Amino acid sequence: MQGTKKIGGYCPAKINLKVLNTEECDVNFMTNHIGHTNDLGHLSLNKLERDALATKIAAKIPFQTILDNIRESISNDKLNRVHLLIKKDLYNIEQSYNLNKESVRHINDAVSVEAWVKEVEDAGCVLFYKPQDTLSDQHPHLKSEDFILIIMNSGQKDMLEKYGSDVVCIDGTHGLNSYQFELVTILVLDKMREGFPAAFFISNRTDKIAMSIFYFYIKETLGRKLKAKTFMSDMAPSFYNAWEKVMGPVEFRLYCSWHVDRAWRKNLCKINSKEQQVYVYKQLRTLLEEIDINAFNVMCHNFLSSLLSNHDTVEFGIYFQDYYANNTKAWAYCCRINSGINTNMFIERMHTTLKYIYLGGKVNKRLDKAINVLMKFVRDKLFDKLIVINKEKLTTKIKIIRNRHKVSQKLDCKSVLQTDMGWQVPSSSSHGIYIVEERQPTCSCKLICSDCQVCFHRFFCTCLDSSIKWNMCKHVHLVCTFLKERDSLNFLMGVNTPSELEALESDKEQLKYHVNNIIDRIQSCEQLEAFKKFIAPAESIIAATERQELPQFLQS
Repeated sequence: MQGTKKIGGYCPAKINLKVLNTEECDVNFMTNHIGHTNDLGHLSLNKLERDALATKIAAKIPFQTILDNIRESISNDKLNRVHLLIKKDLYNIEQSYNLNKESVRHINDAVSVEAWVKEVEDAGCVLFYKPQDTLSDQHPHLKSEDFILIIMNSGQKDMLEKYGSDVVCIDGTHGLNSYQFELVTILVLDKMREGFPAAFFISNRTDKIAMSIFYFYIKETLGRKLKAKTFMSDMAPSFYNAWEKVMGPVEFRLYCSWHVDRAWRKNLCKINSKEQQVYVYKQLRTLLEEIDINAFNVMCHNFLSSLLSNHDTVEFGIYFQDYYANNTKAWAYCCRINSGINTNMFIERMHTTLKYIYLGGKVNKRLDKAINVLMKFVRDKLFDKLIVINKEKLTTKIKIIRNRHKVSQKLDCKSVLQTDMGWQVPSSSSHGIYIVEERQPTCSCKLICSDCQVCFHRFFCTCLDSSIKWNMCKHVHLVCTFLKERDSLNFLMGVNTPSELEALESDKEQLKYHVNNIIDRIQSCEQLEAFKKFIAPAESIIAATERQELPQFLQS
């Protein structure tokens, strides 16, 4: 669009300098330009302009601010080449002056990555590195063209040791480099139920062999196998098969519900009829969200039979049978109660943050820049933990807790019924009944409802929001409101709370033991009569206390 700089001829304008000796020189100056004009669009920035721009870039002034200052300096009289500056010019200056040396150590990406690996060698954050065009003595089954880089710094190691026994999420993403190397992240959930990336794996392959190498070096660094309660990934079998081989089996091996739903919707095209697609999808969602195991088994069998018996849905039925019917424990809600997680969105959110916040939404081609971004992200996440400890922070779980409390205020706490199992709360959207029970009376975590003054872990509800999505649901908040109102009324009426009743029973037992010891020591009739006279007023005092009237404002 700009056109070529070539004029199809030769312009004789030039300046030739010849140094004769230390005191003399010969200058041949041809001033006439022929065959072209000095078009601003084809001129380059001169050295003074490039130096001035490089100084601003080195001072970390944003590119947009540099452009704004230059464009505001234009006057009506004269337009110079610098006024036609664009971001591409700034990127070229940054590269030519080597101002992006923070991540780019060499113009060759492979050399730059290897230089970074050697720089951090003493820190021990690179667990294993195999560049391309080399063979590995430790792993001879790796090919020459394979690339593997495993990263886990000391902060990530501490988080993995502390929280790796609960929930481990694993997922991969492309788009952080131009070599089709995939980034696989191991992510754990901290005490605020926030995701933290505990290890990175960058490679051209993510099969069982490659993932086994990844887990092996993590196990070697920790000095033990990582016994996780829950393992969540997408439906690629290599992630979990390698984990089971290196770390051992887990209690819950789960698919991400979001990935399952996306796969179902993508494969609904196997059904030709749009009406049948809608009907089958509703049946799939009903099946997915059923939390009664016996009901689920009956529904799953009937659903699969209906798919296979219908000519329009038989293709989708075969797909469902092959990938889901024999693997229900990985995706059915009834098989993930108390697992502590339902989706892998923590990693999805992390990948989005890396691409659109840390990389600014630009296509990144260099691997060294991607590595630099990963280490910055980990650093910022560690600082987030310090902020939570020292200043508090409104995390996602706290937002959900506050939101559920507001919703619970619209419900009637008179509908709560206390039973031996806990509390029964009727559903506000159906005819069902949910059971809320107390699981952990004392906990030191910071996931607390400021209104209820109750910890996130104290109560458990049988609804989907609590048992599957692992939230403090509105039914739990309603029970908390019910208990607060009951305790307040008992206080006004002089009725002891359950904790006070428990203490009372304990004191009574101690008093019985003490009185029995006194009676056993009585040796004569005189001592017995004296003891009877001493305790005689006690019965009258207790009777008078029982007859004490309620306060005037409570008698009505």
